[in-house]
Amino acid sequence: MIRLRGSGFPAAIKSECGFSKRAQIESPGHLLQKEDTILLPKSWLLRGNVVQKTVLKQKFVRTLLFLLAGASACAVAQTSSESQPPVEERVAALKASLQAGLAGQRAYEWIETTTVSIKGEKKSRTQNRCYYAIDGDLQKVPIETEPQSEGRRKPRGIRKRVVEHKKEDIADATTQAVALVKEYIPPVPERIQKAKDEGKISMTPQDSAGRIKLTIADYLKPGDSMTLSLDSVSNALLGIEVATFMEKAKDTIVLTADLATLPDGTIYPSTIILDVKSQNLSIHISNSGHQKLTP
Repeated sequence: MIRLRGSGFPAAIKSECGFSKRAQIESPGHLLQKEDTILLPKSWLLRGNVVQKTVLKQKFVRTLLFLLAGASACAVAQTSSESQPPVEERVAALKASLQAGLAGQRAYEWIETTTVSIKGEKKSRTQNRCYYAIDGDLQKVPIETEPQSEGRRKPRGIRKRVVEHKKEDIADATTQAVALVKEYIPPVPERIQKAKDEGKISMTPQDSAGRIKLTIADYLKPGDSMTLSLDSVSNALLGIEVATFMEKAKDTIVLTADLATLPDGTIYPSTIILDVKSQNLSIHISNSGHQKLTP
């Protein structure tokens, strides 16, 4: 191998390529100095250490550009990483944002619409009027909806019992799934702090959309995970992704939530989608029609 240094090129190379004794090669984020070394294969040397000018120039330039590009990329990545606040600061800001959002929601009432589908076919749709009571508990008052007309003849006998049994299974699965949603959304600041103290939170760098992600392992139960998308500047919560399961690990659940902001800055989950793949069950929850509660 041939070693090329910032001011110590071999005489043959200097004379053939025209490098001055004090030549320095600059590139954004990198300067080739004396201590920098570029290794070139011995095969580039021909006829007893006489370098062929054209081949050497081409190969040297390609190698140098490759090394400088890598150095520049590393410098940019390091600068981006250093400019990002540490996980501790992100967690503290997130907790404050969650607490402020919960406090803001207590001043509103809204309509929650829940749609249950099996294998892509809608099976039920219910609505509740939601608000927080004085003691802080979330209240849901059912809103009566018009019964769906039966387009088919009602089953009888054994078929009727089978259909009723399936409906009960769907109802049970729906109840469990909706109850699980409450455990994850909104995220509980105390659980986030506990995960941070246990070193179970990882952070990804800022993406092109200006978002960073905090991933929490074992948020509610061993083996689950919660990923929170945050605005990299304000640390406002923008989205939630959860991978979890029901009573049996095979009954995996994928839960996603998009968040929106009310005129006064209150953040709330506008849409929640939950999929129980083992049962082909999908639950879509939307929150809308927010109105200020009267004192």
